[in-house]
Amino acid sequence: MNPAMFRNDVLNKLMASLDELGFSKGPNRSMQFMVTNDVIGKLAFSVAHFQSAGFNILPTFTLNHLKVMDLAKDFSADGLAPHCVFFTIQMLSNGAFIRMEFEHLDKNVDQKISELVTVIKAYALPYMKSNCSLERIAELMDTESDEYKFSGKCNINVPVAYTLLGNRKRALGVIQRAIEGYSNPKWRDRELADSYFHFAERFIRHFYPEEKQLLRMCQK
Repeated sequence: MNPAMFRNDVLNKLMASLDELGFSKGPNRSMQFMVTNDVIGKLAFSVAHFQSAGFNILPTFTLNHLKVMDLAKDFSADGLAPHCVFFTIQMLSNGAFIRMEFEHLDKNVDQKISELVTVIKAYALPYMKSNCSLERIAELMDTESDEYKFSGKCNINVPVAYTLLGNRKRALGVIQRAIEGYSNPKWRDRELADSYFHFAERFIRHFYPEEKQLLRMCQK
């Protein structure tokens, strides 16, 4: 069995095992887990290769509120919305688990897959289930935005979530912070800035049309 066939065989076995936890197959070898009617967890497998033809699998997750993302798409420049919350097992386990390694034609494939599924069950599922409220997802997204000094990674889902929660002050505060950051002359990525301004102007006109100053800031 060549390395590509072996890798595909391992991934197929892993995905079959995750079916038993309630995951279903998504596009491009991803998996999905319906946490609630409004919230879906998505699992992707980042695969890195060794020179010896072995590889490792790093599972990465997103937790997404469908109503938030659908509304964000309506106002975004490209009709798309980013994920809501990103996490990995490494983050949840304080680095205790990072990735699962497989040598080519590894004789312990079944055992390693079982260990990986156990880790996902122990960390990812409880995290998704305990953080699936709109309030909590908004907090996690906003904390993500506040983690560093303005980085340009302003998630348009954040003000959408706060608006759905009826938190006008927080929604407008998030937008203003992003507009001010993108308006800084030191910010070089004008395409990203213009994309956010497009979203902000349309979103404010729809939900907060009385905010004339913010609208003017979007049009600079």
